[in-house]
Amino acid sequence: MASAPVIEKPRPRSNSTSRSATGSRGAERIAWLPVLCVALGLVALHALGIERYGYFRDELYYIACAKRFDWGFVDQPALSVGLLKLVAEPFGYPLWLVRVPAVFSGALACVVAAFVARELGGKRLAQTLAATMVAVTPTYLVVNHLYSMNSLDALFWALAAWAWVGLGKPNRQWLWLALGLVLGLTLLNKLSGLWLLSGLGVATLFTDRRKDLARPEPWIGALLAVAGLAPYVYWQTLHGWITAEFLQNAMKLKLLPISGWMFLLRELAVMNPISWPVWLTGLVVALAKPKWRGMALVWLTVLAILLVNGRARENYLSPAYAFIFAPGAIQFEEWAGKASGWLKAYIGALCVSAAAIACIVTPLLPQEKAAAGIAWLKSLSPTQVPSSEVGAKNNLEGLADMNGWPEMTAEVERVWSSLPAEERSRAVVICNNYGEASAIDLMKRHPDMKVAGRHNNWWLWGPGQWDGTVALVVGEVPDSFKASFGSFTPVSRMKLKWAVPEEASAPIAVARGLKGSVPVFWNKIRRIE
Repeated sequence: MASAPVIEKPRPRSNSTSRSATGSRGAERIAWLPVLCVALGLVALHALGIERYGYFRDELYYIACAKRFDWGFVDQPALSVGLLKLVAEPFGYPLWLVRVPAVFSGALACVVAAFVARELGGKRLAQTLAATMVAVTPTYLVVNHLYSMNSLDALFWALAAWAWVGLGKPNRQWLWLALGLVLGLTLLNKLSGLWLLSGLGVATLFTDRRKDLARPEPWIGALLAVAGLAPYVYWQTLHGWITAEFLQNAMKLKLLPISGWMFLLRELAVMNPISWPVWLTGLVVALAKPKWRGMALVWLTVLAILLVNGRARENYLSPAYAFIFAPGAIQFEEWAGKASGWLKAYIGALCVSAAAIACIVTPLLPQEKAAAGIAWLKSLSPTQVPSSEVGAKNNLEGLADMNGWPEMTAEVERVWSSLPAEERSRAVVICNNYGEASAIDLMKRHPDMKVAGRHNNWWLWGPGQWDGTVALVVGEVPDSFKASFGSFTPVSRMKLKWAVPEEASAPIAVARGLKGSVPVFWNKIRRIE
């Protein structure tokens, strides 16, 4: 008898197949191609101007700190300085290498923004838009071109947002430890990590995430966060909590008061004027959805801290946008639906705007053209936007801090070389601010020319073995400084077109015969701000 034909039933798709199609735990696939295009496009944009103009003022200071590495500094914790020392010191701190960590931090922040959108359920366009939002933000373009603690800060806040979103998934309590580690690194990098810690605390208490407080993981994570700040606290105890003086003086002498409406108006500009529909939508949508509300609360908490403070730079809020970019991107993707052509065009417009903005906020253009572009932008404003800091500016605004350092160093060396040999061996170059001291320290050709400064950590490092006989003084100093010497003779003055006003016409003087002891004088000229 012939056997009956066997009819095979279709096999159900396995869990592994399902997960491979949609990503782990039912999440969407990572849109690697467009996201990497955004990140690598950002790297290429920064590479075009990686060595134009010169070192930025703060980069020079970071190099000086890296050469004298400690677990803390007057104006910052140690992480960013330590990373710079590790990466660039073996090669002599070339400019391009100093900036590489900043550039790649920006690229990684783009990728992490896409990860956040993916964790929230965003598909290809939402992930691409979230990554693009990071890439086109003017403040991010600046801090990820010039190396500083702000470069790492944007990445750490993005990683914190990713960990926070992951905690909303089942059986992810271990992410409290990851979040604690990220917070620890954030605090070891910059004290504004305390704002992030406050925002996450509020988000935990006022969402269903507070139920996790009955478990050990959040508390272990909190210990990890505190451990990140421990080296800096220890350093502070050894140096009389000098950062408290720095913060107090910065508030009184450096940062200008700003009204709440003006601060918010600045945010529209520094976050890219055509990107506000996305992040504002993200804020509204996150507030409306209980599962996303904590992300909005982080942003709102940081905003509230800055508004209550009343003196804040426009870039202080920028890292917090990592918590609302993704919700906005996902909502835009949902609105677009199948008719996504307009959203793709919007993403393209954002990328074009980034290229245009980069020509003005990073050193891509010759100084003349960059100054003209900045003047044109100012002309578009219906009102005069006040500065957030004390101090005169030139037509290049922040780009001016990259100009004039080699010329200043050469002139100081010329004056130093003109001194009698006996005076040269006893002289110290005393600079008025950390940019001047750091530039001369890095760029000097005469290794026996000693450099000191009265500003922040340069003051803390002191004048070495200087005996007070003779000094070269760079920059404007108060009359009390001049009166401390038997003679104070101006011998030269800088003429630098594109440097900031403080250096553009900075005087150089020879001071001889210090009246009184060096320690008393050094304490009197202390400038911690």
